[in-house]
Amino acid sequence: MRNVAVWPPGSKVWRDGGQVAGVDVPGREPIAIGSRVVGGGGYANPSTSDLDLPDVAPDCLTGGGEFAMLHTIVSVTP
Repeated sequence: MRNVAVWPPGSKVWRDGGQVAGVDVPGREPIAIGSRVVGGGGYANPSTSDLDLPDVAPDCLTGGGEFAMLHTIVSVTP
């Protein structure tokens, strides 16, 4: 199952040569698309949460409609 990731505050899209390559999270090396991320956080469902969640295309919410909220990143494996 895949969920839409909500990255820590200050994170930005990482581009390489004009193409989206991953995400640039403050305080660490950029994380490439397809990397395995181990960390902690929680989940939020926009239909049952009062959190300010990002707007995404319905096609992206295939994981039951939940967002994976990443608060702590422990390791990243390419």
